[in-house]
Amino acid sequence: MAIINCPECGKEISDKTKTCIHCGCPVNEEKPEAEPIASNSVVIIEDHKKSAQKKLLISTILSLIGTITIDSVLASLLFSFEREPVKDADVNITVSQPEHISSFAKFLEGDAGMMFLLFIFLLPFVFSLVLFIVKNKSKKFFCIPAVLFCFVAATFLILFNMTESSTLCFGPIFYAPIVLFIISAFLNIIGTKEYFNNAEQK
Repeated sequence: MAIINCPECGKEISDKTKTCIHCGCPVNEEKPEAEPIASNSVVIIEDHKKSAQKKLLISTILSLIGTITIDSVLASLLFSFEREPVKDADVNITVSQPEHISSFAKFLEGDAGMMFLLFIFLLPFVFSLVLFIVKNKSKKFFCIPAVLFCFVAATFLILFNMTESSTLCFGPIFYAPIVLFIISAFLNIIGTKEYFNNAEQK
């Protein structure tokens, strides 16, 4: 035990006492400990963002695969040379279209419609890539068009799948890009939400 002077009255007191026995001045008040700062908080946030970025990267890859698949098929239909009709054919092939095919679906079957689709099917990949690259609050802005064009591309793909061009040539191959675009849309939503979840944005 040591003897110290009271900071208030200056008289000698024990260093173990909490208050001065002469004047009652508090001497050894316990100071509240500062809350420890989590040293790994920054690491947790960065891991959190990396996990979200992985989902957005997968979304970008899926939309790219879907875009390449369907655009290559459309390009082959659009730019292929017309085949010469078979002479002396004994069998006539007649292709009937369902009555519910709309005039818009007919437009999609033409050259102008296919050029329009080539552009539409490119947008899911473009916006998914931008969503993956941008940071902070920009992700919320680009998430909406990225998701929107994924569903728009899937919808147009369903419409084109009802046309004569698709059913004659590549009918089954159109279903894979539809699934890829839809999965890409949901990954964009999940990845963007996870990016901002429990993370302080600069």
